[in-house]
Amino acid sequence: MEPGHTIYAPRHLKNSGVRAFQCGNFKLYILSAGQTAPSNPDLADASELLETHIKNLFNPETPEVTGFVILHFGSDGTTISINWWVEGCVLCQEVVRRHKNGVDPIPQMRRHVTGCVWELALINHERESWLSFMMGSQQDRTAYLMAFPDIDCI
Repeated sequence: MEPGHTIYAPRHLKNSGVRAFQCGNFKLYILSAGQTAPSNPDLADASELLETHIKNLFNPETPEVTGFVILHFGSDGTTISINWWVEGCVLCQEVVRRHKNGVDPIPQMRRHVTGCVWELALINHERESWLSFMMGSQQDRTAYLMAFPDIDCI
């Protein structure tokens, strides 16, 4: 096997509703490896990190944005993928990574990471939802924000 080879196994998915921030509304997903949900301390730590990064990304003058966040509790750490739509059709992204052992195995590549295969499935769902609800003749932001995949594993 190649170094870094991963054998695919479905990950638990929880659709956690819509979270309002000063800059706008974000759908919230929680992905977790293994059979257990993330612990309350892990969720609290990820939420605090998310809050900090949202505040740093957007200032009070930023026009309101709509997007989604993936909190991914993987086997080697936590990834927070903050995604928001601009100009009606462009997806922006900020990825924050916290490794369990504190060592990033690919530090020189980190700023180029889009997402893992599990996160990409959610990003694709969000693209399809955006097309359906926000890029037709009628826009329905509420419908977009309520359009979660009807699955519990991905």
